[in-house]
Amino acid sequence: MVPTSPNEQEGSGGQAVRAYLASSREEMRQAIDKLRKLDGSITSSLSLLTDIRVEDIERLGGISEDA
Repeated sequence: MVPTSPNEQEGSGGQAVRAYLASSREEMRQAIDKLRKLDGSITSSLSLLTDIRVEDIERLGGISEDA
């Protein structure tokens, strides 16, 4: 039998990839949102790594960018 559609040509591998992407789509979206907050400063890097808001870091005295 000759495959007649792209889905038939992919077989179960293509279905597995689609299932994986569907299941991790929200996690990937959240990671991309976090990366968008990076502005090159130490404060934004610390915020991303620790899950502490930049405003809270600043309120607690901030971070010296002169490192």
